[in-house]
Parts: sequence; structure tokens; C-alpha cells
Amino acid sequence: MNYARFGSIMAVDGKQKELAAILLQASQLLVQNSECIKYSVGLGEDPNSVWVYEEWASKAAHKASLQMAEIQALITEGMPMIAGMGSQTEINILPDKAE
Repeated sequence: MNYARFGSIMAVDGKQKELAAILLQASQLLVQNSECIKYSVGLGEDPNSVWVYEEWASKAAHKASLQMAEIQALITEGMPMIAGMGSQTEINILPDKAE
């Protein structure tokens, strides 16, 4: 069963696109991670909201990705741009017909 997270991050005023760019860098790094199935970044209607959808082979795979040095560097870079966290949802994805 795959693990997914969907949620929003509220950027400091005027930093939405800059924060989204950092998250997109993370997405590019995770292309090389075979346990990362999907990592999408989007801009919300609120001018400060950034939405992220992540799907992983497991919750442990997601947790392990946060320990990567490159991801840690991006987290450090992005933290000053974060005003707070919006809604967050964790989902266990059920197998579909293709699996």
C-alpha cells in the first residue's frame, strides 16, 4: 500500500513563488528516488499558499527522504519563507486495478 501526503504551506507575504521554486528543486532531486512515485507542487488561490502532493512506496521511504543532505539543505533554505502550515492529510493509497 502506497503512502501519500497532501497539504498546504503558507508562505511569508511575497514569498509564494520563491518557496514553490525550492519545493520544485526537491521534486527534481526526488526523480532519482525510486520510492518516490509522485511529488507535485502547485500554487493555491491564496497568494501565499503552496500545495504539495507526495506519493511514496511507504511512509518509511518518505521519512528516509527527509534525511538526504540535499533535501535537508533545501529545508534549511525554505524555512525562513514559511509563515505556517495549512491543512495536511496523510493517505494510504489502496491498490487499483492495474496493480
